[in-house]
Amino acid sequence: MTENCLNCGHKLADGDIFCALCGQKHSKKSGTVREFLVDFLGDYFTFDSKIFRSLIPLVLKPGFLTTEYLNGKRVSYIPPLRLYIFISIIFFIIFKISNPFSGSVVDKENIMSQDMIDYYVDHHLHKVFFLLLPLFAFIIYLFYKKTEKNFLTHFIFSLHFHSFLFILLSSYVLITTYLTAKWYSFNNWLFVAVTLCFILYLYKSLSKVFKERSIKVILKVVGISFTYAILFLTSSILALNLYYHMKS
Repeated sequence: MTENCLNCGHKLADGDIFCALCGQKHSKKSGTVREFLVDFLGDYFTFDSKIFRSLIPLVLKPGFLTTEYLNGKRVSYIPPLRLYIFISIIFFIIFKISNPFSGSVVDKENIMSQDMIDYYVDHHLHKVFFLLLPLFAFIIYLFYKKTEKNFLTHFIFSLHFHSFLFILLSSYVLITTYLTAKWYSFNNWLFVAVTLCFILYLYKSLSKVFKERSIKVILKVVGISFTYAILFLTSSILALNLYYHMKS
Protein backbone atom coordinates (compact mmCIF):
# COMPACT_ATOMS: atom_id res chain seq x y z
CA MET A 1 0.00 0.00 0.00
CA THR A 2 1.39 3.37 -1.08
CA GLU A 3 1.78 5.90 1.70
CA ASN A 4 2.30 9.64 1.71
CA CYS A 5 4.85 11.72 3.56
CA LEU A 6 3.28 13.23 6.65
CA ASN A 7 5.18 16.47 6.08
CA CYS A 8 4.64 17.32 2.41
CA GLY A 9 2.22 14.66 1.15
CA HIS A 10 4.63 13.26 -1.43
CA LYS A 11 3.92 9.63 -2.37
CA LEU A 12 6.47 7.27 -0.88
CA ALA A 13 7.74 4.18 -2.64
CA ASP A 14 7.77 0.88 -0.81
CA GLY A 15 10.72 0.71 1.55
CA ASP A 16 11.36 4.47 1.58
CA ILE A 17 12.73 5.60 4.95
CA PHE A 18 13.09 9.24 4.00
CA CYS A 19 10.90 11.36 1.76
CA ALA A 20 12.60 12.01 -1.58
CA LEU A 21 11.01 15.46 -1.79
CA CYS A 22 11.47 17.03 1.66
CA GLY A 23 13.86 14.60 3.38
CA GLN A 24 11.72 13.93 6.47
CA LYS A 25 12.05 10.48 8.01
CA HIS A 26 8.94 8.38 7.44
CA SER A 27 7.24 7.22 10.63
CA LYS A 28 3.71 6.12 11.48
CA LYS A 29 4.17 6.97 15.13
CA SER A 30 2.88 10.20 16.63
CA GLY A 31 6.30 10.66 18.19
CA THR A 32 8.03 10.01 21.49
CA VAL A 33 9.78 12.21 24.01
CA ARG A 34 13.10 10.73 22.88
CA GLU A 35 12.37 11.58 19.22
CA PHE A 36 11.36 15.09 20.22
CA LEU A 37 14.61 15.66 22.14
CA VAL A 38 16.72 14.13 19.36
CA ASP A 39 15.02 16.39 16.80
CA PHE A 40 15.54 19.50 18.92
CA LEU A 41 19.11 18.81 19.94
CA GLY A 42 19.95 17.44 16.53
CA ASP A 43 18.75 20.59 14.78
CA TYR A 44 20.44 23.03 17.10
CA PHE A 45 23.41 21.23 18.56
CA THR A 46 23.71 17.99 16.52
CA PHE A 47 23.53 16.28 19.88
CA ASP A 48 24.02 12.66 18.81
CA SER A 49 27.07 10.43 18.63
CA LYS A 50 28.97 13.45 17.27
CA ILE A 51 29.00 15.01 20.72
CA PHE A 52 31.22 12.24 22.05
CA ARG A 53 33.36 12.14 18.92
CA SER A 54 33.86 15.90 19.34
CA LEU A 55 34.25 16.36 23.11
CA ILE A 56 36.86 13.65 23.65
CA PRO A 57 39.40 14.98 21.12
CA LEU A 58 38.53 18.56 22.13
CA VAL A 59 39.74 17.83 25.66
CA LEU A 60 42.46 15.25 25.04
CA LYS A 61 43.85 16.28 21.65
CA PRO A 62 44.54 20.04 21.55
CA GLY A 63 44.27 21.45 18.04
CA PHE A 64 42.91 18.21 16.57
CA LEU A 65 39.38 19.44 15.81
CA THR A 66 40.69 22.66 14.28
CA THR A 67 43.08 20.74 12.04
CA GLU A 68 40.37 18.26 11.01
CA TYR A 69 38.00 21.11 10.15
CA LEU A 70 40.62 22.96 8.11
CA ASN A 71 41.46 19.73 6.27
CA GLY A 72 37.83 19.36 5.25
CA LYS A 73 36.91 16.50 7.62
CA ARG A 74 33.77 18.09 9.04
CA VAL A 75 30.88 15.61 8.90
CA SER A 76 32.09 13.44 11.79
CA TYR A 77 32.30 16.30 14.30
CA ILE A 78 30.05 19.06 15.60
CA PRO A 79 30.68 22.33 13.70
CA PRO A 80 32.91 24.70 15.72
CA LEU A 81 30.28 27.41 16.25
CA ARG A 82 27.60 24.95 17.39
CA LEU A 83 30.06 23.27 19.72
CA TYR A 84 31.03 26.63 21.20
CA ILE A 85 27.40 27.70 21.70
CA PHE A 86 26.43 24.39 23.30
CA ILE A 87 29.35 24.34 25.75
CA SER A 88 29.12 28.06 26.53
CA ILE A 89 25.45 27.75 27.49
CA ILE A 90 26.30 24.94 29.91
CA PHE A 91 29.21 26.95 31.32
CA PHE A 92 27.17 30.11 31.98
CA ILE A 93 24.38 28.10 33.58
CA ILE A 94 26.88 26.38 35.88
CA PHE A 95 28.63 29.65 36.67
CA LYS A 96 25.40 31.51 37.43
CA ILE A 97 24.01 28.74 39.64
CA SER A 98 27.28 28.13 41.48
CA ASN A 99 28.55 31.75 41.50
CA PRO A 100 32.02 31.11 42.98
CA PHE A 101 32.22 34.78 43.95
CA SER A 102 29.20 34.50 46.23
CA GLY A 103 29.92 35.50 49.80
CA SER A 104 33.03 37.47 48.88
CA VAL A 105 31.75 40.75 50.32
CA VAL A 106 34.45 42.91 51.81
CA ASP A 107 33.90 45.96 54.01
CA LYS A 108 31.45 48.61 52.88
CA GLU A 109 34.17 51.07 51.93
CA ASN A 110 35.70 48.67 49.44
CA ILE A 111 35.10 49.41 45.78
CA MET A 112 33.93 45.86 45.22
CA SER A 113 30.64 44.75 46.71
CA GLN A 114 28.62 41.58 46.48
CA ASP A 115 25.93 43.40 44.49
CA MET A 116 28.51 44.58 42.01
CA ILE A 117 29.99 41.09 41.63
CA ASP A 118 26.55 39.52 41.20
CA TYR A 119 25.68 42.14 38.60
CA TYR A 120 28.88 41.37 36.71
CA VAL A 121 28.24 37.60 36.75
CA ASP A 122 24.58 37.95 35.74
CA HIS A 123 24.85 40.67 33.12
CA HIS A 124 28.41 41.06 31.86
CA LEU A 125 30.46 37.89 32.18
CA HIS A 126 28.94 36.31 29.06
CA LYS A 127 29.40 39.58 27.15
CA VAL A 128 33.07 39.71 28.16
CA PHE A 129 33.70 36.21 26.84
CA PHE A 130 31.76 36.84 23.62
CA LEU A 131 33.86 39.96 23.10
CA LEU A 132 37.06 38.04 23.77
CA LEU A 133 36.19 35.36 21.21
CA PRO A 134 36.97 37.46 18.09
CA LEU A 135 39.64 39.45 19.95
CA PHE A 136 41.49 36.24 20.80
CA ALA A 137 41.25 35.20 17.15
CA PHE A 138 42.72 38.57 16.17
CA ILE A 139 45.57 38.13 18.67
CA ILE A 140 46.38 34.73 17.14
CA TYR A 141 46.18 36.32 13.70
CA LEU A 142 48.72 39.00 14.67
CA PHE A 143 51.14 36.42 16.06
CA TYR A 144 50.78 34.17 13.00
CA LYS A 145 50.15 36.61 10.16
CA LYS A 146 53.26 35.33 8.35
CA THR A 147 51.61 31.93 7.93
CA GLU A 148 49.27 33.50 5.33
CA LYS A 149 46.23 31.79 6.86
CA ASN A 150 43.00 33.77 6.64
CA PHE A 151 41.17 35.15 9.65
CA LEU A 152 38.59 32.35 9.54
CA THR A 153 41.34 29.87 10.46
CA HIS A 154 42.14 31.84 13.59
CA PHE A 155 38.46 32.26 14.43
CA ILE A 156 37.92 28.47 14.20
CA PHE A 157 40.94 28.07 16.48
CA SER A 158 39.41 30.57 18.92
CA LEU A 159 36.06 28.73 18.93
CA HIS A 160 37.68 25.40 19.78
CA PHE A 161 40.02 26.91 22.35
CA HIS A 162 37.22 28.72 24.19
CA SER A 163 35.10 25.58 24.09
CA PHE A 164 37.86 23.77 25.96
CA LEU A 165 38.33 26.76 28.29
CA PHE A 166 34.64 26.65 29.26
CA ILE A 167 34.91 22.93 30.05
CA LEU A 168 38.01 23.60 32.15
CA LEU A 169 36.42 26.50 34.05
CA SER A 170 33.15 24.60 34.54
CA SER A 171 35.05 21.74 36.13
CA TYR A 172 36.97 24.14 38.37
CA VAL A 173 33.80 25.95 39.50
CA LEU A 174 31.95 22.71 40.27
CA ILE A 175 34.86 21.23 42.23
CA THR A 176 35.62 24.35 44.28
CA THR A 177 31.96 25.14 44.94
CA TYR A 178 30.55 21.73 45.83
CA LEU A 179 33.46 19.44 46.68
CA THR A 180 36.32 21.46 48.14
CA ALA A 181 34.66 24.73 49.20
CA LYS A 182 36.45 24.85 52.57
CA TRP A 183 39.80 23.51 51.38
CA TYR A 184 41.31 26.90 50.64
CA SER A 185 44.87 25.67 50.25
CA PHE A 186 43.81 22.91 47.86
CA ASN A 187 41.70 25.33 45.85
CA ASN A 188 44.66 27.66 45.45
CA TRP A 189 46.74 24.82 44.05
CA LEU A 190 43.82 23.79 41.86
CA PHE A 191 43.70 27.31 40.44
CA VAL A 192 47.40 27.04 39.62
CA ALA A 193 46.74 23.68 37.93
CA VAL A 194 43.92 25.20 35.86
CA THR A 195 46.22 28.04 34.77
CA LEU A 196 48.92 25.56 33.75
CA CYS A 197 46.32 23.53 31.81
CA PHE A 198 45.32 26.72 29.99
CA ILE A 199 48.93 27.43 29.02
CA LEU A 200 49.79 23.82 28.11
CA TYR A 201 46.62 23.41 26.03
CA LEU A 202 47.33 26.65 24.17
CA TYR A 203 50.91 25.52 23.51
CA LYS A 204 49.87 22.12 22.15
CA SER A 205 47.04 23.63 20.09
CA LEU A 206 49.29 26.20 18.45
CA SER A 207 51.94 23.55 17.76
CA LYS A 208 49.36 21.25 16.17
CA VAL A 209 47.59 23.81 14.00
CA PHE A 210 50.46 26.05 12.93
CA LYS A 211 53.28 23.46 13.02
CA GLU A 212 55.97 25.72 14.46
CA ARG A 213 59.16 25.06 16.42
CA SER A 214 58.88 24.72 20.19
CA ILE A 215 60.86 27.82 21.19
CA LYS A 216 58.83 30.11 18.95
CA VAL A 217 55.58 28.60 20.21
CA ILE A 218 56.62 29.09 23.85
CA LEU A 219 57.37 32.77 23.26
CA LYS A 220 54.05 33.24 21.47
CA VAL A 221 52.15 31.43 24.22
CA VAL A 222 53.59 33.89 26.74
CA GLY A 223 52.66 36.87 24.59
CA ILE A 224 49.18 35.58 23.73
CA SER A 225 48.39 34.61 27.34
CA PHE A 226 49.54 37.98 28.68
CA THR A 227 47.54 39.90 26.07
CA TYR A 228 44.46 37.76 26.70
CA ALA A 229 44.70 38.32 30.47
CA ILE A 230 45.01 42.09 29.96
CA LEU A 231 41.96 42.15 27.67
CA PHE A 232 39.92 40.10 30.13
CA LEU A 233 40.83 42.30 33.08
CA THR A 234 40.27 45.51 31.12
CA SER A 235 36.85 44.48 29.82
CA SER A 236 35.83 43.25 33.29
CA ILE A 237 36.93 46.49 34.96
CA LEU A 238 34.99 48.51 32.38
CA ALA A 239 31.90 46.41 33.10
CA LEU A 240 32.30 46.92 36.86
CA ASN A 241 32.84 50.66 36.39
CA LEU A 242 29.60 50.79 34.43
CA TYR A 243 27.79 49.34 37.43
CA TYR A 244 29.57 51.76 39.78
CA HIS A 245 28.46 54.78 37.73
CA MET A 246 24.92 53.46 37.46
CA LYS A 247 24.66 53.26 41.26
CA SER A 248 26.40 56.57 41.96
